[in-house]
Amino acid sequence: MIKHVALWKLVESYSADEKADITKEMRNRLFELKDQIDLILHLEVYVNDSEAPSVNYDIMLDTIFNSMNDLEEYQRHPAHMRVVEYIKSLKLQRAAIDYNF
Repeated sequence: MIKHVALWKLVESYSADEKADITKEMRNRLFELKDQIDLILHLEVYVNDSEAPSVNYDIMLDTIFNSMNDLEEYQRHPAHMRVVEYIKSLKLQRAAIDYNF
């Protein structure tokens, strides 16, 4: 099985309210993928606590797939690509890791 974890950090120019709105929208769009893409075995989205250090990433996607091929197919799926385009429109940094477990 493959675990895919992605993290995003919004730039500091967003206000706290803007960050809250953006992370809520990202969370909603990411959660919708579970119902749209059968290849996803598990999907969780976590938002950094508002009292946590500002150097932390703001949002994390934690997903599980049967194989690297399934992960790659998910990444090409039109529903995923729509979410990617939305996320790319935001000012942010991204980090990810894919590993067998």
